[in-house]
Amino acid sequence: MNRRSFLLGVALIALCGVVWWKAGGAGGREPEVVSLVDDAPNDGVPATTPVPLSDVAATTETALANSGRDPRPTTGSGAILARVVRSSDRLALTGILVRVEGLSAAGSRVNRPVWTDARGDARFDDVPVGEAYVVHVQRDPNPPVDRKGVAVRAGEVSDLGQIALEAVGVIDALVLDEARKPIEGATVSVSFDTGAVVETPASPWPLEAELPGAFAKGATDDRGRLRLEGVPPGPVAVRATSPKFRARTFRAFVPSEPPKTAFVPFVLVAGRGYGGRVIDADGRPVAAAIVEFGFDSVAAFEAKASVKTAEDGVFALGGCERLDTYDLRVSAVGYATAIVSQSRLDGTDWRRAQRRPIEPKPLEIVLDRSATLAVVVLDAKSGTPVAGARVRATAAWLPSPAGIPEVRVTYEGRSDVLGLASMNVPARRSLDLEVVGEAHRTFTTAHSGGSVVAQGGQLVGDLVSGPLAGERREVSALLLRGYTLWGKVTSDFTEPTPIPGALVELRHGEQRAFSVRTEADGHFERKDEFLPDRAPTLSVMAPAGFYPGTWKIDRPPDKNGVVNVHLTLQPIERSLEISGRVVDAERRPVAGALVRITDRSLMAFTGADGRFAFIGVPRRIDPYAATPVAVPLLASKGSARVSRARPVPKPVDGDKVEFGDVQLEPVAELTGVVLAGKTSDRARYPLVELIDANSKEVVDSLVGGEFGDYQFVDRVGGAYRVRARDGTRGGGRSVVIANGQSRPSFCEVRLVEATICAGRVEDEDDHKPIEGVVVRL
Repeated sequence: MNRRSFLLGVALIALCGVVWWKAGGAGGREPEVVSLVDDAPNDGVPATTPVPLSDVAATTETALANSGRDPRPTTGSGAILARVVRSSDRLALTGILVRVEGLSAAGSRVNRPVWTDARGDARFDDVPVGEAYVVHVQRDPNPPVDRKGVAVRAGEVSDLGQIALEAVGVIDALVLDEARKPIEGATVSVSFDTGAVVETPASPWPLEAELPGAFAKGATDDRGRLRLEGVPPGPVAVRATSPKFRARTFRAFVPSEPPKTAFVPFVLVAGRGYGGRVIDADGRPVAAAIVEFGFDSVAAFEAKASVKTAEDGVFALGGCERLDTYDLRVSAVGYATAIVSQSRLDGTDWRRAQRRPIEPKPLEIVLDRSATLAVVVLDAKSGTPVAGARVRATAAWLPSPAGIPEVRVTYEGRSDVLGLASMNVPARRSLDLEVVGEAHRTFTTAHSGGSVVAQGGQLVGDLVSGPLAGERREVSALLLRGYTLWGKVTSDFTEPTPIPGALVELRHGEQRAFSVRTEADGHFERKDEFLPDRAPTLSVMAPAGFYPGTWKIDRPPDKNGVVNVHLTLQPIERSLEISGRVVDAERRPVAGALVRITDRSLMAFTGADGRFAFIGVPRRIDPYAATPVAVPLLASKGSARVSRARPVPKPVDGDKVEFGDVQLEPVAELTGVVLAGKTSDRARYPLVELIDANSKEVVDSLVGGEFGDYQFVDRVGGAYRVRARDGTRGGGRSVVIANGQSRPSFCEVRLVEATICAGRVEDEDDHKPIEGVVVRL
């Protein structure tokens, strides 16, 4: 049966072919005509003129267009596929943002983001059909790449192939230790914020692993090397950090011409480590406890850095300078929070004319839960409970060496709506109590001659003898009312001006005590019944033009019971339009010059007419200030540059600032080498600093090359001093720049062994030592 059907089908196909051939379907005969109407009238005359079959589609599309209907399909969906690669070697780029935007055929707006995968592919599924989508690819801060006119057909994949991104610039970093061995796993970050370059940080705490506003970062390999791409031309800040080393930040300059690469070598100095061990009352380690390093105040703990304990309870913080004083706050699940206060002082042996600091020893911190102290906080006048009060009990904990203040541990809690605060404290320890509550004076106790003296209120209960193991000791703290607050709110400019109408709120923790507005002269006042004597905070909400601010009240009241505060607010940044023209020495326009607003890290290039423009530049404008601020500008091209500043009046949002003609001046390039001692040997990777001879400030710093070479570019006229350091050795030499030339043009700096100078400052009459004297060499 199947075979018969097959043969019958073949016969029918052959018969149709013969009929078509005879009807003129081949052999150059006239093509068939077709009518645009389905049927002819009864008389056999066609209703329209016959047209060729090839024109039917165009005629149909025209007819549909005239009728207002789109001949293309408006339903269904398809897909878009793109592969993002690097233009230099066609390497696939991962994590690049790709966005498809546009209107679909049905009129709906499409805006979808996708990030490339490990193969560099970005695929958009279920995209509505359309004819004019835009695929936008950008790798910040590189210039974007757009593919326009991308069509999507129903059920089809629109493959865009490879989209290549240009590498704007490259940072090659090398991170070494003092022995010039590579540091693996060091974090290197890059930012436009060149103001973050501080070679010798004032803070002894470890620097953050990333620069503020970092747009690129990575970790070094086993050779201490790292390459970061996508860095725009111009000055950038580069920071290298590693847990056991002191972090460093340098300024680098990425050239705008190929190879667009800046090499930044780092030599990190080993930092000092601080640490210890956290255990419970039975001597077992406490894992995952949070240990915060910082400073404790009455109101709160100011944390500077934090770490977690390991399985054995050990914690360590590396990369520090010497910390003379610091506190620890230790918290763990199931334990009371402990605050450990300690001071580290230097022991001095003047007979040997050298200082010998006492090295910090690891601490053993015990989180004790052996006894309970319950403190009921009440108002002394009304006897009502005081909720939200911070209650802290302090006990002497570790024995201290001679000349070192003892280490103290503080346990803290908060009073509830009944005024009750419970804390786990060590057994058989004498305790000092401190309570800070809203609208009350700070309540403190101190032991004196076998009794307890309370200030700021009255204590009811026994704090002389410590609670026994397992005991619940209850005491009551009756708090007195607070003092009078009198203050003033002004702007934070050089010439502060009063800010009227600012809303001032007194807060203690999460609670608000009161609010008041400043008068016409910026003053405000709140009398007796509110304000603790220490540790509250003030929140200020200013009228339009200023950011809000928060301050701690850390000064005691005067003899009249009045606390005076002076609060300053920062003006809000306004949006400005800044423009001008760059010219040469003959007042001719300079095209392609790089113009930067130095304190904002904004860049622009001049056009053929030498003009430049910045749109939407944020600027701090004080509406109450009498003196206008200035905008610092830096223009450069080749071996010439200039720095200018223009005052900005009190503008509204969108005001324009015209610089006029900015004339370029010649600059110099300082090069040289650092020699090790009196020989011709060169120092490897020395630290080289360029110092202004007049202000004594470090204007630039870098790490020299493997053969001691260094280079400072784009330096303007003036007197400088080149200073180099390498371990315990140092040296320097003066340089003068005039008319774009430096004397000497090639500066050698020799390193000599450092000498330790020490002495003693004492009163000439009674020969007693005098502390706090600044000694300069």
